[in-house]
Amino acid sequence: MQVVPGYSTRLENSVNAILSSANRENLPVLYPGPGDLLDTTTPTWFRFLSDLSLVIPSILFRRNV
Repeated sequence: MQVVPGYSTRLENSVNAILSSANRENLPVLYPGPGDLLDTTTPTWFRFLSDLSLVIPSILFRRNV
């Protein structure tokens, strides 16, 4: 269910998993390895960052409640 356009529970769950992960440095999205090419100009990357910007306030609010 879309709460806000561009916002999904699945994305929020993914972000929560990243925030609560003990080994965040092993996550390829945040820390690509030397063999990985991370193209930050792609529409997919832009969409990810856009969605992430919508999710972060909700996550921070829930953690402070």
